[in-house]
Amino acid sequence: MGIGGGKPRNTCHTFTVQTDLGKFIALDNSIPYSYGSFDNPVIRLFPLNSLFSVKNGIEGKYWVLPLINFISEFSQHHLDLDRHPLRIFPNPVVPDGLSENEALTALLNANSRNRLIVFITEDGNPGFIEPLQDFNVRKDKLLKGEENGLVTAIMVGNLSSTSVDFKDLRGWAPFEFLRLLSLATGSEIGASWIEFRDEQGRLVQRFHSRLEQNQFYTGYRVIDETINIGIGNLLTQAQKSPDFGRSYLRVIIKHLVRSGYEILTLEDKLAYLFRGLDGLCNEYGLTEPLNLNEILSEECVSAVDDVITKTSEAIRDIAKNAELTKEETERAILGRIADQITQAKIVRKGFSWNVVALSRNFELPDPDIINEWYKLNPRSDNKKRWEDVLSYYRGIIMHRGFFDFDIGGQDLWDVVRITNHLHDILIRILFKILRYEGTYRPNVFDYLTEKPVDWVKGDTPAFDLGY
Repeated sequence: MGIGGGKPRNTCHTFTVQTDLGKFIALDNSIPYSYGSFDNPVIRLFPLNSLFSVKNGIEGKYWVLPLINFISEFSQHHLDLDRHPLRIFPNPVVPDGLSENEALTALLNANSRNRLIVFITEDGNPGFIEPLQDFNVRKDKLLKGEENGLVTAIMVGNLSSTSVDFKDLRGWAPFEFLRLLSLATGSEIGASWIEFRDEQGRLVQRFHSRLEQNQFYTGYRVIDETINIGIGNLLTQAQKSPDFGRSYLRVIIKHLVRSGYEILTLEDKLAYLFRGLDGLCNEYGLTEPLNLNEILSEECVSAVDDVITKTSEAIRDIAKNAELTKEETERAILGRIADQITQAKIVRKGFSWNVVALSRNFELPDPDIINEWYKLNPRSDNKKRWEDVLSYYRGIIMHRGFFDFDIGGQDLWDVVRITNHLHDILIRILFKILRYEGTYRPNVFDYLTEKPVDWVKGDTPAFDLGY
């Protein structure tokens, strides 16, 4: 060990435990650990990634993820899954020879716990999410704040290959499903481990890793299975998207989810939404500055260029005089001004311009709808366009950090409607990217409703968007 606070020189590279049931091995090349004193000579290992393999285990057929913090309704079933070996409540077989009434009663009883969320994996096989036996108890503990992280359900699917290596699991579809479930439920969903089981449902391997383990917070439920029944469709369709599993999408989904947390202030909600929209604008190449040649006529560009050049040269002449008089500070400032004037040929579009371009890129007519509404309903702050409002609020969040509602600097309900509208825009864009075909709960309505992803049309009244 290091002396006097130095780094330990004993690095733990491997750790294996062999038992009658199988073998446990830490997968990290360098395993963190702590150690006690001479009176308490204990070493505690903290492997970040580990694997347990069953002795004489056969080939895996299914993967299983225990879902942490997943709260939803379960209203689907699938004949091929009724007696799946990994069902918590396999559907009982209704016996023959019953009367019509008895058979109906038996069928209803048999299906009383046949409640799933069903999705189709890339290989065409059905997978499912099923609540644990005490799901309602665990759900109540999370909602009441008695627990901040509990396994509530399992997610099961078919393995596309019988050969499973831990390094091959990065970017694996079931892990991406966790983020999609977060998007749908409004709470960050995690998993403590992933299991591989054989055709009979017996354990073959269990990988332990840090899989999106986060504290439970109640957020905005985008897909409510009581009215939408769309989570299965989201998991199924997302696998067809070319952006499925890409890093930028993971981050933007997290920004959207956190923007819907009930415990956050309006400032925090908007900050997350601005980051998400900024990320999308950057991903779609909308943040690149414009060159004058792209937006002005050749004659106009020549005239502007001449003025910029002459102005820059004049200021550099002033800087030279400052250099002769030994005024170093003045010379440096004047030189910087001259450089900035030269850069005036490049037009930086700004956040609001980029968001409008992003909306049009995804065929969202929202900017035009709101701008028409502002013409008929002028704002008290004299801002004429939706873009002006976005720039104004983003500047407050990113530079000052808070809204001033007490003195009347900003209108509370205007900030609320802009926040909810941006949340809805970001949802619709993400659903379009993920090829979602179901309905969802727009955040711009005061009542529970469902809408398709493309529900906003050119003639949609601004009132429906919360204005």
